[in-house]
Amino acid sequence: MKSKNTFSPYLHSLGVLVTATLLAGCGSDKNENSAGNISETSSTPSQSLELPIKILTVNYPLEFFASRIAGELADVSYPGTANSDPAYWTPSTEDAQQYQQADLVLLNGAGYAQWLDKFSLPRKNQLNTGAAFREQWIQETESVTHSHGPDGEHTHTGFATTLWLDPMQAIQQAGAIRSTLSRMLPESSRTFDQNHRELIEELNHLDSELGNLLAEQINEPWLASHPVYQYFGRRYELNLRSVHWEPGQELGSSDWEELDQILEEHPAKWMLWEGEPAETVASGLKDRGITPVVFEIISTQSDGKDYLESMWENFNRLQTSINKNKKSP
Repeated sequence: MKSKNTFSPYLHSLGVLVTATLLAGCGSDKNENSAGNISETSSTPSQSLELPIKILTVNYPLEFFASRIAGELADVSYPGTANSDPAYWTPSTEDAQQYQQADLVLLNGAGYAQWLDKFSLPRKNQLNTGAAFREQWIQETESVTHSHGPDGEHTHTGFATTLWLDPMQAIQQAGAIRSTLSRMLPESSRTFDQNHRELIEELNHLDSELGNLLAEQINEPWLASHPVYQYFGRRYELNLRSVHWEPGQELGSSDWEELDQILEEHPAKWMLWEGEPAETVASGLKDRGITPVVFEIISTQSDGKDYLESMWENFNRLQTSINKNKKSP
């Protein structure tokens, strides 16, 4: 199948300057503005680093990218719990000490991980993997406070944070990691380069297949149960509107009234979900001609699947739903 890579004008060269900055919490960029940019991620000479080097991340996608690139030369981990959203998780004192002692801490960018304002981390060992494309971060246009899961109440403000749901931005995050590791361990740069090339080939293939699948959906109305798909929607040019519903949540009459008002001007056929909606919700959506599609955001690892395996499962669910709709009268 012919590759289609013309969905967005904002792609950048992989050979970007890597900068490291201190992130702010939950969608703000206060610290990124005040801390300034650091041109060198780590001033530690490679001969003083003990292998495998210790890398901590603020979410699972960064853990996956770094593990693929570094291989056995690094011990990479995200210490958060699987049932807690990394964007709102707060590390224990012991976890915070691990971050402070790490050789490299990988940050996401776009104001992700609000706990970073609460702990003092060595700036020289931080890498903001999204800094090189900061001008492409999507500004949130509304502030809504709500709660879900064990994380309690939180507010969606500042920037959208799920950068990695756009494979092209994931490529840039991986490129930042590769460049930094080569600077820290220059004698291993060929290994990093080879591992990086293999990862980028897989991400490019994923992007191509998603692009081909969604080519007929460009500018078509889509819904999202939660405002977490902004970068995915932009990459594949979906006309995406979000509500604030949670997987498994039962809805009240006001929720359905809000949706019906949206549908009057935004007649969507599909709705993206982070997890399975409640049966009553799925039924109500189908009564309105809307197919719910689970598209995991993969901020934590799910059922032992890696980032690419989870993204391909997302692709397969999208493909099944779209093809099924084509066959319907």
